Amino acid sequence: MIFSSTPLCQRGARGVWGVFLLIPLLFASPLFSREQPADTDAKEDENVIKVIAGRVNEVEDIKRTSTFVDIVPTEGAYKSLESVSETLSERVGVQTRRFGGLGSHSTMSIRGSNPNQVVIYLDGMPLNDAKFGEVNLENLPIDNLERIEVYRSFTPVGFGVSGIGGVVNLVTKKSQDYTVNIVSASYGSFNTSKVSLSRSQKIKAFDYMLFFNRTSSDGNFKFNNENGTPQNISDDRREKRKNNDHQSYSATVKGGYSGGKYRFSLMNDFFYKDQGMPGIYSNDIGHIRFETLRNIINFGLTTTGLLHKNFNTDFKLYYSLRQDEFDNSRGEYIGLGGSMKQKGCCNSLGSDLTWELILPEAYQDLTLLTSYQYESYKNRENSYYTSNETQWTPMQHRHRLSLALEDEISVARDRVRIIPQVRYEYWNQRFITGDAMFGSSDIELGAVDESHHWGVQLGLKYYPFNDHFYLKANAGTGFRAPTFTELFGDRGYIMGNPQLKPERSINADAGIGYERDKKISVLDRVFAEYAFFYSLVDDRIIFLHNSQFTMKAQNIDKAEIMGHELSLSLGLFKHLTVSCNYTYQQAIDKGKIPCYRDKHLPHRPVHEASLAVKVRSTYISCRYELSYTGANFRDRYNSAAVYVEERLIHNITVTITPYAGISLVVEVKNVDDNRIEDLIGYPLPGISCYGTVSASFPDKGFKE
Repeated sequence: MIFSSTPLCQRGARGVWGVFLLIPLLFASPLFSREQPADTDAKEDENVIKVIAGRVNEVEDIKRTSTFVDIVPTEGAYKSLESVSETLSERVGVQTRRFGGLGSHSTMSIRGSNPNQVVIYLDGMPLNDAKFGEVNLENLPIDNLERIEVYRSFTPVGFGVSGIGGVVNLVTKKSQDYTVNIVSASYGSFNTSKVSLSRSQKIKAFDYMLFFNRTSSDGNFKFNNENGTPQNISDDRREKRKNNDHQSYSATVKGGYSGGKYRFSLMNDFFYKDQGMPGIYSNDIGHIRFETLRNIINFGLTTTGLLHKNFNTDFKLYYSLRQDEFDNSRGEYIGLGGSMKQKGCCNSLGSDLTWELILPEAYQDLTLLTSYQYESYKNRENSYYTSNETQWTPMQHRHRLSLALEDEISVARDRVRIIPQVRYEYWNQRFITGDAMFGSSDIELGAVDESHHWGVQLGLKYYPFNDHFYLKANAGTGFRAPTFTELFGDRGYIMGNPQLKPERSINADAGIGYERDKKISVLDRVFAEYAFFYSLVDDRIIFLHNSQFTMKAQNIDKAEIMGHELSLSLGLFKHLTVSCNYTYQQAIDKGKIPCYRDKHLPHRPVHEASLAVKVRSTYISCRYELSYTGANFRDRYNSAAVYVEERLIHNITVTITPYAGISLVVEVKNVDDNRIEDLIGYPLPGISCYGTVSASFPDKGFKE
C-alpha cells in the first residue's frame, strides 16, 4: 500500500519512523547482545564492519541483500554481436518486446509489469524520462558495460526512484590496475556491422576509460507478409523489410582520482542514432526517419571513513539531454496521418547524496538517501498542412524529491539479516502557458499535478546451516507517477488528464537458494534459486478512445500477477557449463471494464524458459542456447485471431582463441529460421549469421 497525505496515513508514517528509531536501541540492548570473551570483541566488530560495509567487492555486497537480483556479466560482450535486449531476454523473470531486429525499438518488463514501470539506471543515474517513461533497450550499447544488475523485487536504498516493476542498473567498465586496449569488429546478415574501441589505464592515483562504438544495419530481412488477412494464407507473400535501417554512434569518457579515503569521478556518455521507421507489414512507408541524441554528464564524490571510520558518503550530480526528431516530410501514412516534422527536447538535472553509518556494536548499517531531480520537455512541430508553420508546445516540468532510510541489521553471527526501508517521494508536474493550445481544451494552461507518497519495504535473509544455503523474503509497496503524455497529452491525438492518480502496488516474494563456487568432486560451481512472487497493482493507467481520433489516459485498471521463478547453473569437469531459467506467471486483468476483467494481460506468456550449454577447451568453445516462449495473447480481449503460438529459438556460438587476447566468434541466431513477431505487424528476423574478430591487449582481467 501507498500512504497518502491523510491524517490516518500520517500517523501510520510516524509509526514507521518510530520503529526505525527504536531498532538501534533494541539491538544494542542486553537481550540481543552477544556474550563473548573480551579479546574477541574487537576482532568480531572489525569483521562485522567489513561484512556490512561491503567495500571490497561490489558484487558480493549486492548478493548479501535480501532482494532477488540477477547479476549479468557483460565485460566480454565486445567479442560478439549482441544487444542489451537480447542479453536480458533470457534472464529469469524478464520479458522483452522487440519491434524488429537489431536497432529497432525494444522494451522490457519484469514479472509481468509494464515497461514504463521498470526503472533503468546507468551507473545509478535514471534513464526513464518524464515524457514517455519507457527506455529503448536498443539505445543502450553493451560493449562499455561491466555488468547489468536486475533487481526483481526489493529496490535498494541507493536508487532515487523505486520501480513497481523492478530496477535495472547498467554498470560501466572500470579501469584495471594495468593498461587495457580492446579492438573489436563484427559483420553479418543484412549488412550488419559493428566496430568497438576502448582503452583504460591507471596512472598512480588517476584512472581513465575511453570507449567508442559504431553499429549499423540495413535491416532488410525477409518476412511473411500476411497482407492484413492473417486468416487467409492464399494472399501471403514473402517480402523484404523496407526502411528498417539504422546507424548509431556511442562514446564514453570516464576519469577519476582516488585519494585514499575519497574518490572523485567524472563521466560523459554520448549516443546518437539515425533510423528508418518501417510500416506495418505492407511496407508502404519508405522515407520516414527518426533521430535520437542523448548525452549524460555525471560527477561523483565518494568518501570512506573520511569524517569517521564508520561513516561513508556517496554524492552524484548529473545532467542529461535527450533529443528526438521525427521527420515525415512526405506525409506517409503511419496510423495518424499528417505531414510533419517534430523535434522534442528533454532535459534532466539531478543529484543523489547517500549517507552510510555503520554501527558495529548494534550490528547495523544505516543508510539515508536524499535525491532530487528536475526534468523539462518541449516539442517543436513543423506542419506541412499549415504552410510549414512552426508551432511550439508549452514547456512541461517535473520536480521530484526523494528521501529513503534503510537499516540493515545483522544478528546471530550474521546468519540473519533484517532490512527495513521507508521511502518518501514528492512529485510536482506542470506545463507552462504557451502560444498554442495543448492536448485538450478542457485543460487549463499551467495545470499542476502534485502528490506526496510514502512507501515501506521489509526484507529478510536467513542462512540456516552455512554460508551457501539461504532463505529470503521481501514485501513492500511501490508507485509510479504519471508521465507528461498521460497527464498533459500531445497535440490533438492524446488528450491530457491532469487528474490522474499514480499507479500503486503491493509486492511480495519469497524463496530459497544455494550457491557454492568451490569445487566439489566434478562440480566446479553450483547455483540454484527458487522464488515465488505476487504483485497487486492498483490504479493502472491505460489509454481509452474518447472518439475515433482521440484517446485519454484513465485510472480504471487493476492487475494481479503471481508466479514462480527457477534458476539453475552448474559448472562441470572444468570444461562444461549448464544453466537454465524458467518463469511461470499468471498476469490477470482485475480492472473495472467487464470485457477485460479476468482476462490475461497481453504479451505476458504463462511459460518462459531458456537453456544454455557451453563446452570449452583451451583454444575453442561452443555455446548452444535454446529459448522457449509460451503461447500468449496480444490484445486485452484475448482474441483468438491474434493469439501467439508457442515458439522455440535456437542459437549457436563458436569461439576460437588462437592466441591469448585474440578471439574469432561465429554466431548463428534463430538456426531453424523460425518466423516470429512480438507485436502485430512488426516481424523479427529469421536465421542470421555474424562474425566477430576482437583483440585485447593485455588479455588478463577479461573473463569470457
